[in-house]
Amino acid sequence: DADGRGGTEARIGRSVRPYKGGVVIARKGGYGREGPKKGKPTLGPEHRRAALDGSLKRLKLEHIDVYQLHNAADPMVPLADSIGELAIMQSEGKIRHIGVSNFSVAQLTEARPIIAVGSVQTRYNLGDRASEAGLTEYEKPGIPFLPRPPPGQSSRHAEARGGDGGPVPARTR
Repeated sequence: DADGRGGTEARIGRSVRPYKGGVVIARKGGYGREGPKKGKPTLGPEHRRAALDGSLKRLKLEHIDVYQLHNAADPMVPLADSIGELAIMQSEGKIRHIGVSNFSVAQLTEARPIIAVGSVQTRYNLGDRASEAGLTEYEKPGIPFLPRPPPGQSSRHAEARGGDGGPVPARTR
């Protein structure tokens, strides 16, 4: 739902389908768009369900392989309600694995009795090691960790490479 009206999903559903064996579809939800560059947490159970059902329809899928709940900081919705709705949708066969994104260790601890956390994604890179203390909390139960670059880094690197996928010039590293 962070993609706004689902245009990216619709393009994927039209152009990539039928999906070949071994393709894993991952989706992240929980941060809705109010307009260009204006987003806010949207973790209510009703919104979670509507967003996931919309993704499934646009992607032309029966289930999402990995669905990550993004940013557990919606003050209007208890985390257990959001995670609980994802657990229900997982039991319905709509989600294979539930991951979390930008969760604190405390939020991860709250989520773990409700779901088997399939992955954790936080900002972690050469320039930002703030989430390093939490790595041991992910490693203990064997939860896969998906580091992500800071916002905008990917687009800056693509520009620096001229969009050709080549190495990043030394001056931009």
